Amino acid sequence: MRLAIDRTARHSMIAIGVITLLVMVLLPPALGTQTQRAYQDLLRATLARIPHGRIVQDRYERGWFSAHATTELIPSSVAGRGTGSGTTLIRVDSHIDQGPWAWFSGGFNVAPFPSLTLVQTRVEWEGGPVTLPPLLITTHIGADGAGISRLSIPAMDQAGATNGYQLLSNEISGTVRHRLDPPQLMADMLVPAIALLSSTGPMVSLADARLRADLSGEIGSPFTGRVDLEIGATQFDPHPQTSPPGNDVFLERLTLTLAQGATGKAPNQRLNLHLKAAANLARLGNIDYRSPLIGLSAQSLDWPALAEVSGALRTLASDTLPPAMRGLAGASLLTQLLPRFLATGPNITLDPCKLSTPDGPVTAHLTLGIAARESATQNPDDVLGAILGVGRANWLTSLQGDGELRLPQSVAREWLERANPQSDTSPAEQLQAWIDAGWITAHNGIVSSIFRIADAEVTINGKSLPLLHSRGR
Repeated sequence: MRLAIDRTARHSMIAIGVITLLVMVLLPPALGTQTQRAYQDLLRATLARIPHGRIVQDRYERGWFSAHATTELIPSSVAGRGTGSGTTLIRVDSHIDQGPWAWFSGGFNVAPFPSLTLVQTRVEWEGGPVTLPPLLITTHIGADGAGISRLSIPAMDQAGATNGYQLLSNEISGTVRHRLDPPQLMADMLVPAIALLSSTGPMVSLADARLRADLSGEIGSPFTGRVDLEIGATQFDPHPQTSPPGNDVFLERLTLTLAQGATGKAPNQRLNLHLKAAANLARLGNIDYRSPLIGLSAQSLDWPALAEVSGALRTLASDTLPPAMRGLAGASLLTQLLPRFLATGPNITLDPCKLSTPDGPVTAHLTLGIAARESATQNPDDVLGAILGVGRANWLTSLQGDGELRLPQSVAREWLERANPQSDTSPAEQLQAWIDAGWITAHNGIVSSIFRIADAEVTINGKSLPLLHSRGR
């Protein structure tokens, strides 16, 4: 009896050993195949968001417990210039581990357990006007496809190879968590300090910045969720070499929030957006504006049409297509996609919009929309007629809106001076000309203007302007 038990135990141990050996032999290739497919699908999805870029190298070398992948691409702005000197090249180099040592690499609390795959990626940019440090990404992917990526950009103090640009930055770090079912992405990025300098002075700088995002969405549908950006201080002057003194902009305690939602189901989804921007202080030149606050929302945007409009605009901007193809894309945008987009009754609202100045508050609001139609089908002549000022142009007659702007005269003169410093007419003369013409009302040092649009007619302070010209004109 004991001999039978020992023999059974030996057989069981042999069977377990054989199974373990088979697992060790067969599992890595199976994981390697799955990992290669998942990695290349993720890479293709990422590259698809770089419009009309050209891949010059795509190599995947798969081993028993690991793999190595290299992808090089040229963005669209330089895709037609070859790979000569000065061309921007993006290189994505990844080392992928799918062996047993990768399973426990993420620990028990900071990454999916077990981490079936560990991907270490290095992204480099070559040939740009500014020397950039690499982007380092370490990604742990779990058995359910969920994963966590840790991003890092080393601190830099590097002069540009051309044009005298210099980029200064502390280390930038962040974490991105993603799930497949349901699709979800959560990100948290920290930027302690970064600045772009030219040979004549600082162009852009920011400090104490944090970006957070919580987004979800099915494939083929818009992402929904929220993105928050907080910046302790930022300053910018795009042209320090030509801008007059005091033309820079400084913002303190800036917060930006973008909320994006969707209603309906494909293919009739509608996208709703809301952007809120606020700051403690906005300094333009030598004038401080306190507590600026802007709220901007867009409702009932046709998502499929919006996606196609975006694609058409990328085609128009591409330098890889001949002019004739870009012309066809532009005609399609005007005669097909734009009517579909307008048919759902999109509307835009600017409210609130306010800030405090030393001479008094500035306030504004604006609403602009188009009445929804029962059918998205619209005669192309309506669009072309609106552009040419002929035909029915019935979508333009559905345009409705109203708004108002109030601000101190001193602020209005300051803004006019900033907008056109080379004008032969002084800001005070320009402002008075508009007051005399009735476009602006002045009272007790405050100027204001009321705007309304309806029935293809714009009314500003009671003065009407038709949007459409009659055929006889």
